[in-house]
Parts: sequence; structure tokens; C-alpha cells
Amino acid sequence: ADIVDSSSFDWHVGHTSVPIRVAAGSDPGDPKSEQNRNWQTRHRNALRALNQSLRHETDFWISNTHLLEKFDFRAQVLRELVRFFRGEPTKINLSIVYQPIVQVTKGKTIAGAEVLLRAKLYDDTPVAPNILVDICEANGLGKKFGEWLFQKIGNEASQLFSVLRFQGFLSINLNPSIIDGALPALLKETIVAAGVEPKHICLEITEDNAALDFDKTIPVIEQCRAMGATIALDDFGTGYSSLEYLQQLRLDKLKVDRSFVNDIETSPSRSQFLKGILDIAHQMGVDTVVEGIENQQQWTIVAEYGATLIQGYYAHKPMDLADFLSLLVDQLIKTEKPLITSNIKTFAR
Repeated sequence: ADIVDSSSFDWHVGHTSVPIRVAAGSDPGDPKSEQNRNWQTRHRNALRALNQSLRHETDFWISNTHLLEKFDFRAQVLRELVRFFRGEPTKINLSIVYQPIVQVTKGKTIAGAEVLLRAKLYDDTPVAPNILVDICEANGLGKKFGEWLFQKIGNEASQLFSVLRFQGFLSINLNPSIIDGALPALLKETIVAAGVEPKHICLEITEDNAALDFDKTIPVIEQCRAMGATIALDDFGTGYSSLEYLQQLRLDKLKVDRSFVNDIETSPSRSQFLKGILDIAHQMGVDTVVEGIENQQQWTIVAEYGATLIQGYYAHKPMDLADFLSLLVDQLIKTEKPLITSNIKTFAR
């Protein structure tokens, strides 16, 4: 700690002050462990601690068992992902599920669904979607992952739109590597080619992508919008550039993060803060999707504040394609649409 403190200072050059900061990682070792007497192992562990220090923007990180297990897990996932994207036998399974998004003013009528990633290792160990995407992005697999996701959605969505003639939208999260000049063509060659009109596609940009390059991104997004797709900002309020995103990307939907919904039924201050976010969205003329609604009280509050759409366990949990199809069929039956046929019922079941 003394070394870090003494190495961190402000370097003054003329009228300019340049902050100099040090990040360090250390492995204290375990004298009882034969492995930890190996300096190559100690050096590797110290580098892992340094990596954590840089990722978490801290001055210092000490290697420990939890950190090493985390790195070993990520290394295992990376190895299996490489095999997966090569089409080789692998111990990881990737799939997608659908979480319905419902209309606030129409009694939970399904307006669309967000496509969510699910991943498991061979022993049923779950891999969190954000961890998997982070591993792909950090190791040059982000493009491969995005292409796989679009192809997978295209294969399944064709059943929703060509067979069931679903009139809602599918929201798709864009990982950073997929947001480039090839995105419009990829969208056209996968999901649109499968029979899904672009107007049924909502592309979500996650706000925590702090490296988003507006000069590069805006033309790509505008091309997708010109095709008919809509654009949403996910996790609004959790990053650093919320208003800039709203102004420059000309968004169609704003997804309010669940962190702003927690405890709104018991905390007047949190409830009013959420209202302020929704008021901003309304003033800018964008639809709002409030995430993380877990009970009737929360539903009532966000409905009163004018939320457009709701996503959360109180409405529906994420589900596989077959269950989502069945849910849509049930909704169509209740509204007595002539579209329902015995073939569709059988297919959805």
C-alpha cells in the first residue's frame, strides 16, 4: 500500500496537471502448498490480481482462492466457447428464452418479448449471460457470438411470425462487437430472411457500453431504423451518458432498469425518482419499458406514472419458445381472434 501511495501523484507540467496512478496485483502465496512454491504460478496469480485491479479501477488487489476459482471458471468457459463457435463437440450449451413484455393499460396483453441468453456447462453449472458476453468481448469472440445469436433468433422467430403471425416485437440485446457496418446486412440475412419484418424487431443498446463510439454507431443504427427496426436503450440510468444517448441515438424505447423499481411501494423518495425518469421519457416522446415489476403494488404505481410497457416476474417469467407460443395462443383464444386454428394449437403445444 505504501508503494502504491508513493507512486500516485499529480504531475504538473506548466499549467497542466496530469494524474499519475498505479495499479498493482499481488500473490501472497501459501507456504503449505507445493504449487505456490512455483514462482511461475505465483507470477500468474499476481497478474490475475493486477487484472482485477484494472477492471475494478482500484489501486491494489491481492490474489485469493475466490479470485483464482473465478479465473479458472472463465478459462473453462472460454475453451468451450471456442469449440462451440468452431462447431466442435463442446461441454457448453447456449440457448435463448423469451420474457414477455406487456401493455400497462390492457391487462397484461403481450406486446412483445425480450430475447434472453441462457448458458450452462455440461454439469448444469449456469453461466451468467453478462459473464459469457464479457468473455466473448474480451477474447475476440464477440462477433461470432452476435452472429450465432441472430441466426438462432431467426430460426426460432420464424415459427412465431410465419406460423402464429405474431404482431408484437422481439427485443434483441446488441453486444458491442456486433454494432458495426455489417449489422444491417446481418439483420437482413438472418432474422429478416427468416420471415420477420423489421418493424417487429427492436434492437437494444445497453447503456453500460461506455466505449460506445457515436460517430461509428449512429450511422449503423440509422440504417437499421431505415429498414424499419426500432431502437431501445437498455438499463437506462445505470451508466454515465444517459442524456447523450437519448439525444444522439433518437431512441424509440427507453428501458428503465429494475434498480429504480426496487422498494418503490415502500419508499416515497424512490417512487418519486422513478416518476422523474418516466417524465423525462414522456417529454422526449419515447415509449417506456419498466423492468423488474414483481408485485401488484409496483404495477399500480408505474401505471399511475404513465409507463407504457412492463417487464417482470409479476407479468411473466422468461420461458422457452414452446411455452411462449402456448401463451400467445391462449391470449388469441381469449380475444376470440379468427386466426386460431387446430394446426396452430397443436404446433404451440
